[in-house]
Amino acid sequence: MSIDGKPFCSSSIDLTKSTMVALTFFRNRSTTVPEFSSVGGIYTFSLTWPEIQTLTPAMVNPYRMYSMFRNPKERNFGKLISLSEFLNLAKNSTSLSHVLINVENAAYLREKQGLDMVKAVLDTLTDTGYSNSTATKVMIQSTNSSVLVVYLLQGIDVWAEKNFHLTCPLFNPVAS
Repeated sequence: MSIDGKPFCSSSIDLTKSTMVALTFFRNRSTTVPEFSSVGGIYTFSLTWPEIQTLTPAMVNPYRMYSMFRNPKERNFGKLISLSEFLNLAKNSTSLSHVLINVENAAYLREKQGLDMVKAVLDTLTDTGYSNSTATKVMIQSTNSSVLVVYLLQGIDVWAEKNFHLTCPLFNPVAS
């Protein structure tokens, strides 16, 4: 969520992990937030939505340790999209049955930054027509049970299962 309260799609609250922000003039906004990391980062709540829109997403490369790259020609292309843009794309899709929105760090954003992510997501769902019945169902995932309760009270499905994310190589390349 941006400093001006715009929810958008990102895999991390630290933009250095998901964008090329460290290569821009925004690098001077690096701060250390002990709740997230002991090293500096450039967090979503440090930039406005128009500023975030100027960033290029970084391609996640799970094969970096093998010196394999995912389409390096496209590494400087792409754009971050707002939650409303994403929901409109999903609503107009004929092949999707569900959308999963992961809501994390809501307590920190509310208590320390004065940003209400839960309300912003609810407002975005309403604004994009998901409060009415749509063919595409919305599910909310969060590690914070308080967040899930708010969405449950609104009649939105939640994904409350504990999920384990494993990182393991798919193969072990042999030097030839």
